Amino acid sequence: MRKVAFLVAVALTAALSTSPALALSPQAQAARLCRAKLTSKGKAYAKARRNLVLACTNKLLKCALLEEIHQLDVKSCRDKATAFCVAKLITPGQGLMKARDKFVSDVMTACTPLGITQMCSSAPGGLYFNNHGGCGSFNPSGCGGSNLQDLVTCLRDVIDNNVEMELSRVAPRAGILLDNAQPVGIFFSSLQRPSSTTVVLTPASPGVLANPGTISLPNTNRLAIDATALACGSNSSNGKVEVRVGTGTNCNDLVAVQTVTVQESYFPPVYLGPFEQDLQYCITWKDPGGGGCTTGQGSSVFGSIDVTPDGSPPPPLPASVVLACNKKFQGSGKGLATLGANKLHACGDKVAKCELANEIDGAGTCTPSYATPCSTIDAAIDNKLNSGQIKITQPLTPCTLLTFQQLRSFVGGLGFSNPFAGCASAPDLNTLAYCALTDVRCFEEMTSGSRDPRLKQSFITAGLNPAADFPCVP
Repeated sequence: MRKVAFLVAVALTAALSTSPALALSPQAQAARLCRAKLTSKGKAYAKARRNLVLACTNKLLKCALLEEIHQLDVKSCRDKATAFCVAKLITPGQGLMKARDKFVSDVMTACTPLGITQMCSSAPGGLYFNNHGGCGSFNPSGCGGSNLQDLVTCLRDVIDNNVEMELSRVAPRAGILLDNAQPVGIFFSSLQRPSSTTVVLTPASPGVLANPGTISLPNTNRLAIDATALACGSNSSNGKVEVRVGTGTNCNDLVAVQTVTVQESYFPPVYLGPFEQDLQYCITWKDPGGGGCTTGQGSSVFGSIDVTPDGSPPPPLPASVVLACNKKFQGSGKGLATLGANKLHACGDKVAKCELANEIDGAGTCTPSYATPCSTIDAAIDNKLNSGQIKITQPLTPCTLLTFQQLRSFVGGLGFSNPFAGCASAPDLNTLAYCALTDVRCFEEMTSGSRDPRLKQSFITAGLNPAADFPCVP
């Protein structure tokens, strides 16, 4: 009998605790559903984009390091990596393209009952997208228009931008690596690249490549090769330009540290460097297309790259050590981004769920109780950041075995000297790790706020201080 009474009490408690949700008006249910799907599907999409881009760039980085450090022939490695990147990142219906379409489809299904007007409204019961920094009322493809699909697509594009900015902090070579995996790079314009010094290749006479002479290159710039002027003949796709940079006295004895190849129509450009010391180059043009193109052997030119200031990097450690350090940075960054998004939205979701019910259906519809999970999120994210920093900087682990110069280098290293990746001025590994992970946290706050423009107000409602603890939440 006591057992029966206990079960009845449990059932009544469950019924009472869920009755407010069952009693919600259709408008309140629609607002809560739309907002919940935006955050959950937005988190899943951002994670998929992060993981797929890193999976691609890590394959390309491995090939690059094997050439730069061990002078191996990596054509097969690059071809396989590029094929992987094309399939996973830019092929319709697969990988990232499938995830992009799924985000829009899922959010459209969830938010159509609510409608764009209520999504954009900043009045009580609205989702505040009018105030969105990228898709607000000023943007005709956002809340300034009337098309829900345009708004959702705009929100996805903002997620794309923020994820790429975040990735640049832990994978500062990613942009250049994707640029040379043509045509992938043009689809990831927010990955941060160094500035470029462009060399335009031209024919000196039919079928003969003009020598560009000594190339002056600041050590902060990458070298861009524009070969579009070489396109010729009736067949516009069989030409090829190969650029090798390394040490030697002529094209025959050049030992390459970086090699890039671009196929006709020779667009977009390909990139090398940045470099830390003077080097030599060999550029070979082969285009057996007739009508003023090259002969079978092609046309080659040799010259020097004058790097300013000219340095002398120490001998690099093996590629395996560099890749292991790369894994530490990226693992710490991914872990922090995932935990940060989960914690930020756990608080925001709980607050908005209750506040929307009260705003739409009247005060008292939901009783606020936000201490769990809101009170602990700042400490939890700080702890994750600190533990990630320790994983990178712990003595006798891969990153501490490398010289700091090799970590910064774009040849045989990870490219942390990239001046647009946020942490180029860091003087040592500990500062670099803290800077990179702090920026990851900031971009995750930005991305979370872009998925939920009510987030900052939700934190205030929960008694938090977003200006001090979550300053990047918009």
